[in-house]
Amino acid sequence: MAHPFDSLPARLWEASASSARYAVSHYADADNQVLIRAALSLGHAAEQLIMACVASVDPALLADGKFPAARYALSKGNVSGTLDIHTLRTITWGEGYTLLRQIDPKLKEPTDIKFVMETRNAAAHIALVDPADLADAVVKLAHAVGQLHSLVPTFVENDYWGPTHLSVVTGLRDARADKVKMELNAKLLAATEYFGTLFPSMSAADRETVLVTMEARKPSRTVSGRDGDAWEPQECPACGRLGYLHYALENQEDFEEIPDHDKYGNVENVHVVVSVEWIPLAFECPVCGLDLEEDEVVLVDGIETFLAEEKVPLEDDALRSYWGYDEDYERDFERWK
Repeated sequence: MAHPFDSLPARLWEASASSARYAVSHYADADNQVLIRAALSLGHAAEQLIMACVASVDPALLADGKFPAARYALSKGNVSGTLDIHTLRTITWGEGYTLLRQIDPKLKEPTDIKFVMETRNAAAHIALVDPADLADAVVKLAHAVGQLHSLVPTFVENDYWGPTHLSVVTGLRDARADKVKMELNAKLLAATEYFGTLFPSMSAADRETVLVTMEARKPSRTVSGRDGDAWEPQECPACGRLGYLHYALENQEDFEEIPDHDKYGNVENVHVVVSVEWIPLAFECPVCGLDLEEDEVVLVDGIETFLAEEKVPLEDDALRSYWGYDEDYERDFERWK
């Protein structure tokens, strides 16, 4: 028997699509009141699509964990399908996005959606809309919509936009890609020119000594938001010296248990290994100052996502999670061992 809230993901998806289409149709309007409604619609579209993706996993995940009644109301235990909207408490869009990243770690940081929500908040709280920001927010929403649709196979992105709006959205995405490419080229040119001005009066040998010292400086930026962030030296595409490429290390699902045996053949320990995917997140060069974000660094020749050649062992939190250990287990183990 179908659960009363099985239709909730589709309802949220349809509401999101309607709001997104309104924003796309009206973000360039000359009437300020229409722009305010477009900005509000952008926020509705982003939040409802996030909630639709969460509800597609389980509607109960939408409930605020601090309110048991809300969890029960949205759970399969509530066979009546009735909700008291005055007492129902749900998670925020940020909490929903965090849940989705637990489900699929490849989901990117919600940078685009944060911008959309900031644009919505300005319209909602002080009735202020910057036309340029609104146009950028529409493009960023279109980008985020594509990412979120990849999480739920039953959600079809072309249907989300509809034939009329899809052509406009495609054009906006192409324009964004062109803009990112132009900004990348400008950054590369500026960094190359700056590198050419460094220490022109030094001898070649002295200049090389200084440049090697500059290369040795540690990365200055921190790329946060994903477990296992790492960096490694890589040739700078602007000056040719060594810079730092920041990666996210994301475990795949091909876990393999490898036992260690003592001399009698008994199992002493079990190591768990897994394939790891390296995903470039940013690049910085301590010599010429080149600083690239994720959407720029992936356009640089020779920088791409790849799987490590060998599997790596799970350690610390990842290993405890694999075996199903939790904080209570650890505390009891320490107490009684």
